[in-house]
Amino acid sequence: SQTESRVMGLIIQKMANSPFALNQKKGKILFESPEDFGYCVYGNVINSFLIWLLTRAKQEKIEQLLFVARDGYFLEKDYRFLVEEVLMKKEACPKSCYLLTSRRIAMIAASEAEESFEELVNFPFGGTFEEYMDVRFGFKDFKTSEQNRKSYISLPGELEKLKYMIKPYLKQIKKTIADERQEYLKYLESCGIKKDSAFVDTWFYGNTQYYLNKALKSNLIGFYFAVNLSSQNRCCAS
Repeated sequence: SQTESRVMGLIIQKMANSPFALNQKKGKILFESPEDFGYCVYGNVINSFLIWLLTRAKQEKIEQLLFVARDGYFLEKDYRFLVEEVLMKKEACPKSCYLLTSRRIAMIAASEAEESFEELVNFPFGGTFEEYMDVRFGFKDFKTSEQNRKSYISLPGELEKLKYMIKPYLKQIKKTIADERQEYLKYLESCGIKKDSAFVDTWFYGNTQYYLNKALKSNLIGFYFAVNLSSQNRCCAS
């Protein structure tokens, strides 16, 4: 295709712009810097994805694209560069927003119902109880025996064991989560997320989108570089 020919021409210009280029490298194309690798490999992949994204977003009449942290950090910048500097169609394309989020905070935002809270507690984890309390809830200083602190937790699968261990801290945990939830919902409100917005992420199951939709009480669609579309993926099924 014409697009592929243009891309190949740019790569040749970049890597073999001298009649002696291949002679110096014994007939091989060698990337001598991360920038060269990015230009010749990732640049084309990302450009193709963003062109596809823009086309699909227009077809779906999307007004705002929410690039999900952390993979979306550079994607959002690349998208703005494509729209504003390359296509020069800033007003005719969906606006972009880099959405600060993580699977943990998205789960917390959606944890108002008891079943959602239990899902947050039981989300996959492997490590000591002390590490679990720190990573999952930010508890660094809590009273328990040394044996409990060092007890290994494997989730999912040991929910009943974990419930017994966190029972003395349940009230404090729920208050911490409730406070975090309210703060994060305020942040989401400040992003101006409307029904014609859509999430953008790289891969794979769509859990963050799933939980954010629950938190927002919405049904926003998502665009992915690669996604699991099997019936076993609840995010796809929902």
